[in-house]
Amino acid sequence: LGPFLNKRLMDLEDVIDQLEEAVLADDVQEAVNAFLEQAIPTFDSLTDEQLSSTTNLGAEEQQLGWYDSYKTYVALLEDRVLASCLDELPGCSRQDIYTQLMAIAEAPAVEAEAADRRRTVKFLLSAFEYDSFLNLMKDTLRRRRIGLDGPVGAQRRAASLQKEEEGEEEVGVEN
Repeated sequence: LGPFLNKRLMDLEDVIDQLEEAVLADDVQEAVNAFLEQAIPTFDSLTDEQLSSTTNLGAEEQQLGWYDSYKTYVALLEDRVLASCLDELPGCSRQDIYTQLMAIAEAPAVEAEAADRRRTVKFLLSAFEYDSFLNLMKDTLRRRRIGLDGPVGAQRRAASLQKEEEGEEEVGVEN
């Protein structure tokens, strides 16, 4: 693999911090919110029961448009988030980043710092998972139907994780 995998923990922290900053950057969140506005009509046919937090959309028959929206969402994240990280890491590829993040996510986390790093990496990787995307769309549609505004996507998830760490709970947020 690339030279990236030979770098030490300090470099990994830089990469993780950079990825996290890129995910939460205002321009990325604006692009994600614009995408959600454009994509939400594809999910309008979901019933309130399907939007409930206990319903796993991945287990149900799905519209082809859902997966098309997911591919567009992942491409948006890759273009905005990974591209900004790659700009700062010459000689590093997207695959290098994914490989290293997966290694961190799967490694045992015996000390608090490693556990925090692992949690952050799992959060970053979850943004690229289909089930997480479906949950994002469910949450967005559910919030729209009850008239709630506010952060969605990574900003909402990051706020939820922060409250969780502080011992608070946020109603209606799926982890």
